[in-house]
Amino acid sequence: MADMFSSGVSGLLAFQNALTTTGHNISNVATPGYSRQRVELGTRPAEMQGDFYIGTGVNSQTVRRSYDQLLTEQVRSTGSAAAQMDRYATFATRLDNLLGAQGTSVSPMLSQFFNDLELLAENPAGIPERQVVLTDADLLADRFNALDTQLDQLQTDVNQQIAQDVTDINRLSANVAELNGQIALAQSRANGAPPNDLLDARDEALRQLGEKVAVQTVAQDDGAVNVFVGTGQALVVGKTATPLTTVTNAYDPARLEVAYGSAMGPLISNQITGGSLGGALAFRSETLDVARNSLGQLALGVAGTVNEQHRMGMDLDGQLGGDVFAVTAPAVRPHRDNGGDASLAATIDDAQAVTISDYQARYDGSQWEITRLADGARTTGSLPLALDGFTLDVTGTPAAGDRFLIQPTAGAAGGLSVALDDPRALAAASPIRTGAALGNTGTGQIDSGTVVDPTDPALLDTVNLEFLTPTTYAINGAGTYAYTAGGPIALNGWQVRLEGAPQAGDQFTVSANSGGVGNNRNALALAALQSQGLLEGGSATYGERYDSLVGEVANRSRQASLGRDTQRLLADQAVAAREAVAGVNLDEEAAQMLRFQQAYQAAAQVIATADNLFQTLLDAVRR
Repeated sequence: MADMFSSGVSGLLAFQNALTTTGHNISNVATPGYSRQRVELGTRPAEMQGDFYIGTGVNSQTVRRSYDQLLTEQVRSTGSAAAQMDRYATFATRLDNLLGAQGTSVSPMLSQFFNDLELLAENPAGIPERQVVLTDADLLADRFNALDTQLDQLQTDVNQQIAQDVTDINRLSANVAELNGQIALAQSRANGAPPNDLLDARDEALRQLGEKVAVQTVAQDDGAVNVFVGTGQALVVGKTATPLTTVTNAYDPARLEVAYGSAMGPLISNQITGGSLGGALAFRSETLDVARNSLGQLALGVAGTVNEQHRMGMDLDGQLGGDVFAVTAPAVRPHRDNGGDASLAATIDDAQAVTISDYQARYDGSQWEITRLADGARTTGSLPLALDGFTLDVTGTPAAGDRFLIQPTAGAAGGLSVALDDPRALAAASPIRTGAALGNTGTGQIDSGTVVDPTDPALLDTVNLEFLTPTTYAINGAGTYAYTAGGPIALNGWQVRLEGAPQAGDQFTVSANSGGVGNNRNALALAALQSQGLLEGGSATYGERYDSLVGEVANRSRQASLGRDTQRLLADQAVAAREAVAGVNLDEEAAQMLRFQQAYQAAAQVIATADNLFQTLLDAVRR
């Protein structure tokens, strides 16, 4: 009877464990990351009875969780990719709406400004028309300024998100390190038996960590896992977590970077991928920086080309035109670790040649090396040095290794302003006029001429072109020059063309346009800038350049949104696959509970039967 009693007790204890584990499963049906657990049962060693063995009951060997490492890692990796694309798409959509919305877009203000110039050309002496041009020039500059301010705010928001993600990463990595210690201790105490709930808690912490940044894990023999980020930086090793920290950029204090270990540790911003942190960093470098530089390039292009054409005109007071727009000088930022006292300055020479790239200048002790960061192209030499539409110069004494960041376009949109405040100063007229002598006998005709160098001191001097023969002419009675129909004649900062067949003695003049306030040629030339390919190496108009920027941002936003949807679908599928293996099914658990309850009752009945038999045996012996 003793064996029967012992066998019943073993079953009672085993099914009590099974019922307790089933109840644990049901209680944690809504716990994130929980894996269903099962009691693994095994027969107790049989006892030999004569020529055969008889069973002695059952043992609870272990409690094992339903776990698939591959599925768990897929949940973490797909969740990390989805979080990255979600963060990227959120920021990109904001930028897309900012650049494309009617109330914030530059396009309508550009069109309005050049439409005003066309109206000015219809009445070049009209003060109201001139005032409208200046008013809308102010509005255009304000629109650029407002967009730049919004981009600053977007960068501030990115900084805040980076800081919050780093804080969350440090909290989660510390949690993983703590759980590593608890798991190693629990596993050693239980002779290697897995502490299932602690393992689930660590897997959940790793999943949440993956939503902040992509991580790689390596399991250790003691049950701990080491966690790595970036290109192999150890975030967690055993029970020790190494924190990340945010530091200001070495060139730009308004820009946060991620450092490893401490503020003095190596920067790893460019090595981080995945998760919301990777999405924020990727958006900043791939989209926000490009948008800011492209917007600045457009502002420089508008200001530079309008100013250049305006200087070729004449205002209502007979003065040559000045600058319509002013733009702040390109930003040149020294590295905070520079040892010399050198200061670099950049000036724009040709706004049409400026690229959207930033540049790094480094002094090696004997010469400067300028690297275009967009493609790595290098230019070496002594300063001043001209390249890509700007000139770089230095004052002071640099130390070997000193570095500077040059941003020709990044701040141009925010630094755009209107330099004119007097409507009379708008140069709508051309400063030169051309004419033909009334007594000319040939068919030669001279065009109205164009100004090519308004700084030429002889620009407004009167010049007489007199034909000596049908194919030669003299300038102010001197020299002999060959005539080619349609060919340019350039002198004193202007250029004219003659067509037809002039005869000997025919005369043409180029002189100052004195009193020509009704002339509209420069206003027409200014208005025509809108349709000319003046940017991107002469391939894009102002509107096309802005549309290209808007289209590029919209395309990135769309790609990020599609990528987010795709990655979210993959993440949901990975979660569903894991849940199919490890999730708690209440119907299944209810069936298991009923089964284990019946087995428990049956084991109790075995004990009761054994007790009755034993009592019967005792009663028989007493007789």
